[in-house]
Amino acid sequence: MRNGITVYNKANQVSEALDRGYHETITVAFMRLVFEAAADQSNSIEDFEQRRPELFDKRVLLRLYSRHRILSAEARATFVEPDLMPISLAAFSSDVNQLIHARKGHFLLESGHHGDVWLDLELLCLHPKRIQPFASELASRLVEYRLDAVCGPLVEGASVAMTVAKVLDVELFYTEQ
Repeated sequence: MRNGITVYNKANQVSEALDRGYHETITVAFMRLVFEAAADQSNSIEDFEQRRPELFDKRVLLRLYSRHRILSAEARATFVEPDLMPISLAAFSSDVNQLIHARKGHFLLESGHHGDVWLDLELLCLHPKRIQPFASELASRLVEYRLDAVCGPLVEGASVAMTVAKVLDVELFYTEQ
């Protein structure tokens, strides 16, 4: 695979630089994920994409790797293991709704607004490893905004804010309310 990508890049005049060209960790990590997903034996690329759309998102590895780690010179030159989650499709198959207890009714929120669902977010703090893929997904969607910091509530959402800040490799600020 390495040779094929290198030859392709050369034929298309893609220069080797920190931000372009062949990247060993990205290649190996994607190959591992695709190999695991291919075990389902899809009949077509369309079936494969329908079952595993996350593998068609170029930001998918940010669920597994912090931005700092995957963009390092070391990760570019040699394969490095992820620092957030092990390389496995299991990181993408959890459902955040299983981690949050939702109560239905009429609620007056601290903001003064009214709502018909109350989410017990403090329960997220009980399962930091289980929220990791969701916080990493949120962080991967925020990368393009080049944030300097993340701010989150000291209670209930703190673990999510801390995880997002860690993945983005930015400062964390918190609020008391």
